[in-house]
Amino acid sequence: MTPDQHYRATQYPYSIPDYSFVFDQGETKPVRTKNEMPDLTGRTPVIACGSNLSHERLLQKYGEKAEPLPVIRIQLNDFDTVYAAHIARYGAVSATLHPSPGTTVSLAINWLSETQLTRMHETEADNYHYCKLGNLELTPEFGPSLTEAYAYIGTAGCWAPNEKPIPLAAVRADNRRWEAHHQESVQQLAHQRLAPDGTLRDFIHANINDGQSRETHARMLQQTTQTFSYTFTEVLEMGVQPAE
Repeated sequence: MTPDQHYRATQYPYSIPDYSFVFDQGETKPVRTKNEMPDLTGRTPVIACGSNLSHERLLQKYGEKAEPLPVIRIQLNDFDTVYAAHIARYGAVSATLHPSPGTTVSLAINWLSETQLTRMHETEADNYHYCKLGNLELTPEFGPSLTEAYAYIGTAGCWAPNEKPIPLAAVRADNRRWEAHHQESVQQLAHQRLAPDGTLRDFIHANINDGQSRETHARMLQQTTQTFSYTFTEVLEMGVQPAE
């Protein structure tokens, strides 16, 4: 396992700027005032709740020559970002949105052009539904007020050992209902529960390099899940093939 592979598996969701920005040609250009807001005409507001908050992951998905992508911070009421009941091809236990009454989570909207949305679909199609969420209490730092937005929701629900979801400690939230953990802590917990005979490094290595082991471990995670249950949800078609 290379240092880069280890980083991608254990440091998810990576570095998350605490300010709004435009991802442009591989760099972040801060948005500090409403006058610095780009034109959002024709763009789709998609809630980022995991690594899509990070310019590092956006660089992996879109490259250094991608068109500008506005990433605008929001406060979202009655939801939290929790670990999903699946393991990504690069070895991380990734994130999904989950109802959490009374919680206010600090996330962002990725304002995606049509081309960017198609690419995002390709990267999310393996393990997520593309959904339209309504009746939201969502406060953006800049840009229009929204009561509806789109989101990628984990198809297998969230991992809930001991019947409790696990929020991402790397994502800030107020009034959390459950104990938050960083990725390395969740990897250790999954290792202890799913494959305790080997080392943590062996567990991560297998999830990266052995598709059958990764699928087996994911199925074991899915034995203790909670599904996404929110009345104002419409599941939409992506119409793309998953990215390799």
